Amino acid sequence: MHRFIRTLTIPVEMEDAWAFFSDIKSLYELTPAEMQLNLEIEGTSAVSEGKRFISQVNPLPLLRVKWESEIVEVRERSYFIDRQVEGPFASWQHHHSFREVKNGIEVTDEIDYQVPFGKLGIWTNEILIRKKIARLFDYRTEQLKNKFGLVE
Repeated sequence: MHRFIRTLTIPVEMEDAWAFFSDIKSLYELTPAEMQLNLEIEGTSAVSEGKRFISQVNPLPLLRVKWESEIVEVRERSYFIDRQVEGPFASWQHHHSFREVKNGIEVTDEIDYQVPFGKLGIWTNEILIRKKIARLFDYRTEQLKNKFGLVE
């Protein structure tokens, strides 16, 4: 199992942070344009337990990936967890948590994932996948900084 964690603080009220992050469509703002994100969401785009949605992205040039996710747990204004139902990873669970701190809201993304293909997958994770995830969250940090500002 591999783990990726990113924490940052944005200078907003909990209500504003939750409204943004708990809307699945916010992924459009948090995903680089070159990944060509397309979301398929039935009904509302608000996170709720049992909510499923499909993402299609190009993680690499000429590689289109379909990814079905399910929101498995929600505690409003505290956290929500999504997991991959079908997609490129052997397993993927993403815990999004929000905590009020002195200067705003601390946002933590904690991802536990397994790669397919045994030793080849482990090797690919070390040279490519882990770096792609980090770059994606670098982009997200920059987008959040532009939208809300960051507490340094």
